[in-house]
Amino acid sequence: MNGAMAMRRVVIRERDAMLPIVILFLLNFVLLLCWTLIDPLKWQREPVKEDDPSSTYGFCRSEGDASIAFLTVLVILDFSALVLACVQAYRARHMDDDLTESRWLMQQLIFVNCD
Repeated sequence: MNGAMAMRRVVIRERDAMLPIVILFLLNFVLLLCWTLIDPLKWQREPVKEDDPSSTYGFCRSEGDASIAFLTVLVILDFSALVLACVQAYRARHMDDDLTESRWLMQQLIFVNCD
């Protein structure tokens, strides 16, 4: 952002943009893989009413306590990435609209996460 404000030419390669995405993907993948191997979710089916066995509902449940730790780490990791994306969009808000779509990106980040 500082280069844009000082009117310097900054070249951003595809690799520069893809690196944070790949790192975030790999961290999520490793955490979810470890969660699945250490404390997998089990499908359970419960009756809606005790006297009517034909009416049931199903859900996934983890049996151990490791799921709370994995879920906490995943939420912190992904929420941090969301906050960093919002900060970058906020910092780029005064750039010329021909050079950036930060306003639209910020609106979409807010819209997607408010659903």
